Amino acid sequence: MNYTTIREIAKKYQEERYTDYGIKKAVGIRIQESDYGLAIGDTVEHRSYVRDDGNQMDEQLEGVCAIDVNKALELEGYGGYDGDVAVVIESEEWDAGEDFGEIVMREAIVIDIIIEEE
Repeated sequence: MNYTTIREIAKKYQEERYTDYGIKKAVGIRIQESDYGLAIGDTVEHRSYVRDDGNQMDEQLEGVCAIDVNKALELEGYGGYDGDVAVVIESEEWDAGEDFGEIVMREAIVIDIIIEEE
């Protein structure tokens, strides 16, 4: 998925989202090759793997990696990500990832699925 498409998705979801108790939720965009059977409202059970210089290690992270929608616009010039499906997820629990704009989200809920047309 190219950067322009990711940027358009990020703009749509940049407003801040809160729980009923006033806790700020993180919103991220996860680029994938497929929707892997996910639907809006599903909890993402997948956990991402630790990578070292692009190589996948055996160790899993505490959640799933995504691009923080608030940082996506700052990724200008980047070519894109492999995959034609953008899964937009939100979570009350997250940490910063290793890469710029990356967040690791726990118990993330699917709020949208966008499939890039070829």
